[in-house]
Amino acid sequence: MVYHIYASKTERTGNGTLKIKLETVSDVEETEVIIRCRELDEETERLLSTIRLFANTIIGKKDNKTYILKPEDICYFDTQENKVLLITEDSVYETPLKMYEIEEKFKNAGFLRVSRYSIINLRKVSYLEPLFNGRMVAVMKNGDKVVITRLYIQALKTTLGM
Repeated sequence: MVYHIYASKTERTGNGTLKIKLETVSDVEETEVIIRCRELDEETERLLSTIRLFANTIIGKKDNKTYILKPEDICYFDTQENKVLLITEDSVYETPLKMYEIEEKFKNAGFLRVSRYSIINLRKVSYLEPLFNGRMVAVMKNGDKVVITRLYIQALKTTLGM
Protein backbone atom coordinates (compact mmCIF):
# COMPACT_ATOMS: atom_id res chain seq x y z
CA MET A 1 0.00 0.00 0.00
CA VAL A 2 1.47 3.41 -0.98
CA TYR A 3 0.15 6.79 0.14
CA HIS A 4 1.05 10.10 -1.52
CA ILE A 5 0.40 13.21 0.51
CA TYR A 6 1.05 16.71 -0.82
CA ALA A 7 0.99 19.74 1.45
CA SER A 8 1.94 23.36 0.84
CA LYS A 9 4.74 24.85 2.89
CA THR A 10 3.84 27.46 5.43
CA GLU A 11 3.20 31.03 4.31
CA ARG A 12 6.32 32.37 5.98
CA THR A 13 8.71 30.46 3.71
CA GLY A 14 6.86 30.68 0.41
CA ASN A 15 9.34 28.30 -1.25
CA GLY A 16 6.95 26.03 -3.10
CA THR A 17 5.67 22.72 -1.76
CA LEU A 18 6.78 20.06 0.65
CA LYS A 19 6.10 16.63 -0.83
CA ILE A 20 5.55 13.84 1.68
CA LYS A 21 5.46 10.25 0.48
CA LEU A 22 4.45 7.49 2.93
CA GLU A 23 4.83 3.85 1.95
CA THR A 24 3.55 1.02 4.09
CA VAL A 25 5.46 -2.14 3.20
CA SER A 26 4.83 -5.35 5.14
CA ASP A 27 8.26 -6.95 4.67
CA VAL A 28 10.51 -4.16 6.05
CA GLU A 29 12.17 -4.63 9.43
CA GLU A 30 12.61 -0.98 10.41
CA THR A 31 11.23 2.40 9.44
CA GLU A 32 13.35 4.47 7.06
CA VAL A 33 13.04 8.21 6.49
CA ILE A 34 14.66 9.79 3.43
CA ILE A 35 14.77 13.57 2.99
CA ARG A 36 15.58 14.94 -0.47
CA CYS A 37 16.25 18.65 -0.68
CA ARG A 38 17.88 21.14 -3.00
CA GLU A 39 19.95 22.53 -0.10
CA LEU A 40 20.20 21.98 3.64
CA ASP A 41 18.49 25.16 4.85
CA GLU A 42 17.28 26.08 8.35
CA GLU A 43 13.79 24.69 7.77
CA THR A 44 15.15 21.37 6.53
CA GLU A 45 17.52 21.17 9.52
CA ARG A 46 14.58 21.79 11.85
CA LEU A 47 12.60 19.02 10.13
CA LEU A 48 15.60 16.71 10.50
CA SER A 49 15.94 17.62 14.19
CA THR A 50 12.28 16.89 14.79
CA ILE A 51 12.48 13.50 13.09
CA ARG A 52 15.59 12.58 15.06
CA LEU A 53 13.99 13.75 18.29
CA PHE A 54 11.15 11.34 17.71
CA ALA A 55 13.66 8.63 16.87
CA ASN A 56 15.11 9.11 20.36
CA THR A 57 18.12 11.16 19.37
CA ILE A 58 18.66 14.88 19.41
CA ILE A 59 20.71 17.26 17.31
CA GLY A 60 23.33 19.44 18.96
CA LYS A 61 25.46 22.06 17.24
CA LYS A 62 28.91 23.13 18.36
CA ASP A 63 31.70 24.93 16.47
CA ASN A 64 29.77 24.83 13.15
CA LYS A 65 29.42 21.05 13.42
CA THR A 66 26.22 19.07 13.90
CA TYR A 67 26.23 16.18 16.38
CA ILE A 68 23.66 13.44 16.90
CA LEU A 69 23.33 12.86 20.64
CA LYS A 70 21.59 10.21 22.70
CA PRO A 71 19.33 11.37 25.56
CA GLU A 72 21.27 9.26 28.07
CA ASP A 73 24.39 11.37 27.36
CA ILE A 74 22.62 14.61 28.28
CA CYS A 75 22.85 15.96 31.84
CA TYR A 76 20.35 18.77 31.34
CA PHE A 77 18.84 21.33 28.97
CA ASP A 78 19.08 25.02 29.75
CA THR A 79 17.88 28.24 28.14
CA GLN A 80 20.32 31.15 27.94
CA GLU A 81 19.97 34.28 25.81
CA ASN A 82 17.02 32.81 23.85
CA LYS A 83 19.02 29.71 22.95
CA VAL A 84 18.32 26.18 24.12
CA LEU A 85 21.50 24.45 25.22
CA LEU A 86 22.04 20.80 25.97
CA ILE A 87 24.78 20.03 28.41
CA THR A 88 26.60 16.71 28.59
CA GLU A 89 29.26 15.68 31.08
CA ASP A 90 31.99 17.30 28.99
CA SER A 91 30.41 19.64 26.38
CA VAL A 92 27.74 22.22 25.65
CA TYR A 93 25.71 22.13 22.43
CA GLU A 94 22.96 24.30 20.99
CA THR A 95 19.74 22.75 19.72
CA PRO A 96 17.07 24.32 17.49
CA LEU A 97 14.30 22.65 19.50
CA LYS A 98 12.14 24.52 21.98
CA MET A 99 11.97 23.59 25.65
CA TYR A 100 8.32 22.50 25.40
CA GLU A 101 9.25 20.11 22.56
CA ILE A 102 12.07 18.61 24.61
CA GLU A 103 9.88 18.37 27.72
CA GLU A 104 7.12 16.57 25.82
CA LYS A 105 9.45 14.11 24.13
CA PHE A 106 11.49 13.14 27.18
CA LYS A 107 8.94 13.45 30.00
CA ASN A 108 8.66 9.65 30.32
CA ALA A 109 12.38 9.02 29.76
CA GLY A 110 13.83 10.23 33.06
CA PHE A 111 13.84 13.95 32.24
CA LEU A 112 11.99 16.47 34.40
CA ARG A 113 11.35 20.18 34.04
CA VAL A 114 12.69 21.91 37.16
CA SER A 115 12.31 25.57 36.20
CA ARG A 116 11.13 27.75 33.38
CA TYR A 117 14.64 27.50 31.95
CA SER A 118 15.84 23.98 32.79
CA ILE A 119 15.04 20.31 32.22
CA ILE A 120 17.26 17.77 34.00
CA ASN A 121 18.09 14.14 33.34
CA LEU A 122 17.33 12.51 36.71
CA ARG A 123 19.85 9.74 36.00
CA LYS A 124 22.61 12.37 35.83
CA VAL A 125 21.88 13.91 39.25
CA SER A 126 24.58 13.25 41.86
CA TYR A 127 22.58 14.69 44.74
CA LEU A 128 19.90 17.22 45.72
CA GLU A 129 20.46 20.00 48.20
CA PRO A 130 17.88 22.33 49.79
CA LEU A 131 18.18 26.08 49.27
CA PHE A 132 16.46 28.97 51.01
CA ASN A 133 12.91 30.02 50.06
CA GLY A 134 11.80 26.43 49.42
CA ARG A 135 14.00 25.89 46.39
CA MET A 136 16.49 23.08 45.80
CA VAL A 137 19.60 22.58 43.72
CA ALA A 138 20.42 19.48 41.71
CA VAL A 139 24.14 18.86 41.53
CA MET A 140 24.75 17.06 38.26
CA LYS A 141 27.40 14.40 37.59
CA ASN A 142 29.38 16.95 35.58
CA GLY A 143 29.51 19.23 38.67
CA ASP A 144 27.02 21.82 37.39
CA LYS A 145 24.32 23.04 39.74
CA VAL A 146 20.76 23.44 38.44
CA VAL A 147 18.24 25.35 40.58
CA ILE A 148 14.85 23.70 41.07
CA THR A 149 12.25 26.40 41.62
CA ARG A 150 9.37 26.10 44.09
CA LEU A 151 6.83 25.63 41.32
CA TYR A 152 8.51 22.35 40.27
CA ILE A 153 9.52 20.94 43.69
CA GLN A 154 6.34 18.88 44.12
CA ALA A 155 6.70 17.26 40.69
CA LEU A 156 10.28 16.33 41.60
CA LYS A 157 9.22 14.85 44.94
CA THR A 158 6.41 12.89 43.32
CA THR A 159 8.67 11.57 40.57
CA LEU A 160 11.34 10.50 43.08
CA GLY A 161 8.83 9.15 45.63
CA MET A 162 9.93 11.59 48.34
